[in-house]
Amino acid sequence: MDEIIQLYQENSIIDKKFSKDTIRITVNTLRELGCEIDKPTPTNGNKYILRSHPFGLNLTLNQLNALEEIEKDFATSNNWQLVIEVGKLWEKIALLTNKEEVIEKIRSFNPFNNIDEKILEQLKKHCKNKSKIQVSYFAPREGNLTFDIICDYISSENEKLYIWCYNFKYESVSYLRIDRILKIISVYTDCEKLEYPQFDAIYTLKGQTRCTFLQTDNDKLLETTNEYIKIKSTVLSEFNFMQKVLSYGNDCKIIEPSWLKTKLITKLNLMKAIYYDKQSKNQ
Repeated sequence: MDEIIQLYQENSIIDKKFSKDTIRITVNTLRELGCEIDKPTPTNGNKYILRSHPFGLNLTLNQLNALEEIEKDFATSNNWQLVIEVGKLWEKIALLTNKEEVIEKIRSFNPFNNIDEKILEQLKKHCKNKSKIQVSYFAPREGNLTFDIICDYISSENEKLYIWCYNFKYESVSYLRIDRILKIISVYTDCEKLEYPQFDAIYTLKGQTRCTFLQTDNDKLLETTNEYIKIKSTVLSEFNFMQKVLSYGNDCKIIEPSWLKTKLITKLNLMKAIYYDKQSKNQ
């Protein structure tokens, strides 16, 4: 109790010495209001201990919706570290409400709340050091896999976190969803320098895709007409590039390299065969 009296007296705002009777009355009043306060005993260091209280932050539905909209804006900014920090701030606000349903709702605002924080912190360190590590990874179609990777950087896309890396299993640059990394198994002490195998691809885009194309540092515009644009892209990941080309549909035409054109045609024919096979089975 003497410690409480001293703290009040030294506080620049309160700056007042209270009697022990005043402290006792205040503690009993708080108990009457619903606070759970332990009595001072030798086992707890002769201190009053506040276990719980009924005072909580009251958030209206409109205020919750506003917090959710703010989080969505941050989530689309590609600044994934800021999204995580804002999520932690919302978490602190949620705990002040003392309402489990509000706490769960606010937690759901953070798109990265299903990621293991320890794994994420380790991956950040390994990306900084360009470390070679072995990870256990869950792939929906193949189950649990083990990959040896050289970490490069972390990015966000469509409210998911990815680690970009060189994957020795596929012998190419790839990206892994961090929420599917189950465990970092080991870290290699000897790590070769990360050098991406890459190639140049030349292709054209027409129609609506020509107008909406967003140029990156790896793209160079070779020609622009009223009908199409010709682009030269330095490809770091063949898989990602193929996915992008497929998303362009009929608006895209690959010019070089010829082996990539052949590979794309083969992939399209395979997709077509699988589609017709499923259709025939459903009839």
